[in-house]
Amino acid sequence: MDLPDTEQWVRDWLEKMGSPAVELVVGNIMYEEACAGLADFDVVWCTGVLYHNQEQLRMTRRLYDFVRPGGLLVMETATARRRNLQDENCVEIWHGIDKSVHRRYHVSKNITHLPSRRAVASWLEMVRFEDIRASDCHWRVTRALAAHRAAFIARRPMKDSARGYYSHVGLNYDIGKAR
Repeated sequence: MDLPDTEQWVRDWLEKMGSPAVELVVGNIMYEEACAGLADFDVVWCTGVLYHNQEQLRMTRRLYDFVRPGGLLVMETATARRRNLQDENCVEIWHGIDKSVHRRYHVSKNITHLPSRRAVASWLEMVRFEDIRASDCHWRVTRALAAHRAAFIARRPMKDSARGYYSHVGLNYDIGKAR
């Protein structure tokens, strides 16, 4: 699955790779009806995407909905750049920042929200994933890469819990399901 502006590039890449068993769905999983009817998957592999989306908690929930009960999500993302934020449970906002700062941190202009590792782990838990494990895959490449990227593997439970917010007052709104 990818966005419409990358369709030809992805099709050319798939042809070059000789991937005949791949079905490419073009669209934004957050908004397009073409994506709503996708079946539950045993594994959802989402790498290099989360930090391009401004609705990161909602997107994490959307990914949860694509994973079948008992299935896995593999999520990899760029993370907060400023050292004082890297270990916090926060999101670094890059909206309205000077272009030179984007270049210094190797961040493209379509990135406005860089979550910390703890924020990503929190979102995974908030939308009901279990067995959330951080991967050390980036450390195998370079220390610099590991400083600004995070990867997680999380399992969707076999049975959904009734976790939500405002449950303390008898209401239970499902996180990330706002319309």
